[in-house]
Amino acid sequence: MAIPRQFKCADWGGEIRGIRTSQDHSVFKEVEVTWTKPRIWVAGEAAPIDAESDVTNCLYCLVRDHHRANAKTRITYVGITKDAKKRFVNHHVAKRLTSMRGQTSLSLGSVDFGSYWRDGGTRQALEQLEHLLIWALWPDENDRKAYTLPGMGAHPTKPWHVRNLGFRFSGTMPRELVYPWMLVKPGRDRSAK
Repeated sequence: MAIPRQFKCADWGGEIRGIRTSQDHSVFKEVEVTWTKPRIWVAGEAAPIDAESDVTNCLYCLVRDHHRANAKTRITYVGITKDAKKRFVNHHVAKRLTSMRGQTSLSLGSVDFGSYWRDGGTRQALEQLEHLLIWALWPDENDRKAYTLPGMGAHPTKPWHVRNLGFRFSGTMPRELVYPWMLVKPGRDRSAK
């Protein structure tokens, strides 16, 4: 995906936190995702998840590292799960990636929705966050959701301000995502006298 050239963000009059609704709430739903350090997943073994950890309603990344690659590690798949311990029992993409030469690792991202979130819409919110990460990272193995914009499915998307904390994936994981943000390609400004 080519980087947009000569575009700039529309001037909305200040910082993201300053954009408010009439009820004095932020327009953008602020979310923090804390990523764990990727743990190596050996072919034929169970997913590298601690037995005592309670990992529910989270995002995850499958990371590949093989010696002929140009980059150190690469996020090749982004997904969501309600229960991480059950999700990786029969994950066809993970099985294929772990059977390839090189190392495959798993990183889990716990999502903190803050105080405004109700329990009823957690699955839809996680799906929206997954779409945003797929569009921001463009991983190789996410072929099913790669060509669908966030919010084009059955459920419309919300405006998000996502902060990624924890492991940095060699700088490939964006620190923050703001969606939807308006990009403007300005014309030649001839307004000066």
